Amino acid sequence: MNKILRENPAFWQSDNFRPIDLGDVDLLAFIRRSADHKNIIVCLINLNVENAKPYRWDLAAGELARLFYSPVNFYDLLNEKSPPEPLDKVLQGAIPPGDCLLYRLTPAYQPQAPALPAVYEMEPEKTTLIYRILLSRYQAYEVGRINQEKLLRQVNDFRKFIALVNTASLQRLTRGNLAEDLKKIDPDLNERFSSVWSFDDRHKEFIISGDKWLVVHTYMPCTVYLKTPAGTRIMDSIANPDESGHLAFFPPQPENQSLQLTFNWKIRQQGVIRRKWQQVDY
Repeated sequence: MNKILRENPAFWQSDNFRPIDLGDVDLLAFIRRSADHKNIIVCLINLNVENAKPYRWDLAAGELARLFYSPVNFYDLLNEKSPPEPLDKVLQGAIPPGDCLLYRLTPAYQPQAPALPAVYEMEPEKTTLIYRILLSRYQAYEVGRINQEKLLRQVNDFRKFIALVNTASLQRLTRGNLAEDLKKIDPDLNERFSSVWSFDDRHKEFIISGDKWLVVHTYMPCTVYLKTPAGTRIMDSIANPDESGHLAFFPPQPENQSLQLTFNWKIRQQGVIRRKWQQVDY
């Protein structure tokens, strides 16, 4: 449902709800259109949770009549597919108890909507991390000069990105090819700007240079807590690009100090994520 609401501008307005009377108190039908009328949603809901309800809705008989001067494409938003056969301007059939129909209508000649911006497709944790890395070196107004779409789509190795941000000029980040530049980052440069802690290091003191990012490697998704004298920093892990577990990133600390790590694990059981605290700190 969140995906449908996000991708269809008809749902972004609050004054475009048009109820349609289909002659049955158990049937709720409505139309919503975006301001430019290019995104049109029709919905029909069976409010009766015990009995199926027959329906007949002539879409071309009301305010959508002009739409049907030419062929119209129907897209089933709930099942994410177009019907195998073109639908007529009359919707009819029976809706199962408590079920609904939700279609997007577009003129057949109208170009399909452009692809979603990368910011909507990426996991929020990854988007946040990319900007944390950039803002560790540049001001916000400088970061704004970088092509945001390329930035979000081309950055997938975050250790390499840390190395690139710390060695490339702003002009290079703004005008260069990020994907190609990231490929050229060698492992030695990775080690120069970040160090990886893993559970293999849990029994010994882990020394990290003060100007390096701390990368915490785990085999399960989790929230990682870095306890510092100035307070606790909290980071959610993200999937490792090479699919070997998960990573959480902490920026360089302002001064030499002794820190502790602890973990709140995200354990998926029967489709539900449950939390479990690690019993000891590291």
